[in-house]
Amino acid sequence: MLKRLERAMGTAPFLLPVTQLVDQGPFEARLFQREEACKASDAALATIKAADVKVSDLDAGERWRISRRLEQVVGQIASNVGLPVWIEVTSTLNDTRSQKKPGPMP
Repeated sequence: MLKRLERAMGTAPFLLPVTQLVDQGPFEARLFQREEACKASDAALATIKAADVKVSDLDAGERWRISRRLEQVVGQIASNVGLPVWIEVTSTLNDTRSQKKPGPMP
């Protein structure tokens, strides 16, 4: 990431003015997070396919339709209960799910 920033700015990052670092920091962090998320997603998909699980790929239009519907649902929930409560509930659910050990399939 620092190399990419050095190439973009033409100098070492520690010599850049603070405002440029502040401006570029979130952009670089977002790029890094996306790259890591794609790697993790690809690895998880490879693991699933290696277990001979059938995976159906959605076309771009279907993915867009689903994401738009999910945005509406999350917006409705956030407006009904409030966004901070919604974030707290979902993070608690995610924590609980991550602690739960998968049992044998029935």
